[in-house]
Amino acid sequence: LGEAKIALFQANFPEAISKSEQVVAKYGGSPASRQALLLAANLKFESKNYGAAQVDFQKYLDDFGSDGPLGYNAWAGGAFCLEALGDLTGAGGKFAGYADAHSQVLFAPIALKEAARCFKSAGNLGQAQAMYQKIVDEYKKSNVAQVARSELKQMGVSIN
Repeated sequence: LGEAKIALFQANFPEAISKSEQVVAKYGGSPASRQALLLAANLKFESKNYGAAQVDFQKYLDDFGSDGPLGYNAWAGGAFCLEALGDLTGAGGKFAGYADAHSQVLFAPIALKEAARCFKSAGNLGQAQAMYQKIVDEYKKSNVAQVARSELKQMGVSIN
């Protein structure tokens, strides 16, 4: 993993991806493998290789699950890939799915905000409004709630 990070710091994305994939292949299931898989996925995304990034993000979820910050990174990464590929509704659904599956996690309202943004960009204002309203109703003390209130107000929805 160290060689992958060195390549990354040298701005050599292809080498960093290659070294990360070697760590995954050699040490599958280890903590280093988890980090290497996400590093490869994120670098593929940054390189605009969205299909390959999506495969890696899903592999992370399949192999390691969606718990914790790294799990959210993998789930959100898959959603961002869908968005980059033009599937805004699919991306919104993926973010909403995370929030449904992890409703007690700090990332849930963030995922709902991202879902709402994607649905709004896709022109599905009803689903966007529902996501923002869910934030206001269920996560009123979160930092994201103020953003949701503002978005709802911009959409002409009165808030109590």
